[in-house]
Amino acid sequence: MRFELCLAPTVFLALLASSCVGRDDPPWVGLLNTGKLAILLDTSDIEDSTTFDRIVLRFDYPEPQLLPDGSGHFTRMYGTWDISCADQVVRDVEIRLDDGQGKQVGFHRYGTPIWSPWKQHPASATPFVAACIRLKYMAARRGA
Repeated sequence: MRFELCLAPTVFLALLASSCVGRDDPPWVGLLNTGKLAILLDTSDIEDSTTFDRIVLRFDYPEPQLLPDGSGHFTRMYGTWDISCADQVVRDVEIRLDDGQGKQVGFHRYGTPIWSPWKQHPASATPFVAACIRLKYMAARRGA
């Protein structure tokens, strides 16, 4: 009887943990989840230089979002940005919109992007602050 009581919570926790892991994890690490939007960082696709990092963030929407031209919907957005955590600035590199099934439904590559303060970016400062916290944590873990 004691064995069964100890085993039940273990099985429950294992099932709970397995249901929380997305099919893309890892290298995707969650930064924010509001229920209406989940933002994840691709930890396998970080390019760092002495002045900035190039990051890829994924925005998952549980409800379909209307494409800017109104021609359809998307549920996932991948954005590539150059980010300077020290200066709190970001520049857009490219945006890709997917239908959630892996089909690309929109794409835009920025020509010569300019640096802008996080607070002035359309995505707000929140994803960039969260990404910088994660980048700092990752650097500390590898001893950089």
